[in-house]
Amino acid sequence: MQLYDAVNLCNNSELTEWDMIQYVNFLVNKSMKYSVEIPFMPYKKAFEIGKGYCVQQAFCVRDILRELGYDVQAVYCRKAFFKDSETISGHTWCRVCIDNIEKDVCPCNPNNRPGKVNFVPISQVKKYSGLIVVGGYLGSILVCFKRLLITKLKSKFTK
Repeated sequence: MQLYDAVNLCNNSELTEWDMIQYVNFLVNKSMKYSVEIPFMPYKKAFEIGKGYCVQQAFCVRDILRELGYDVQAVYCRKAFFKDSETISGHTWCRVCIDNIEKDVCPCNPNNRPGKVNFVPISQVKKYSGLIVVGGYLGSILVCFKRLLITKLKSKFTK
């Protein structure tokens, strides 16, 4: 599936407001397995392939929602506490505003809902814009390689 296919699915639904936001979150989560294997891949191509990490997934949500006319911003923090795994890591997700109500939206976990996500930012949340897009993207590539290496080493020693 390509991003424009997801936009068409949304346009053909009768969903609106937060129900639409949840549907987009669901579409991206189901269409993209979380993976740190392809950090150099542009996010639109990662969506087509069906896997990507948080930056790629968040940018897909952002683009779909913007195409649908929603007020959405990609945001990030250098440290977020993930409740389910009890780990701390940098993270990227979206913030959506409807009728002056802003909610966090993150497709990385299938249980996430608008305003109910599986992490808590523990450092300053910043908008993904300007030079931070390039710097954040390059920095997240390094994080992906580190995670991939750790995963491969763990699997090698647990066999």
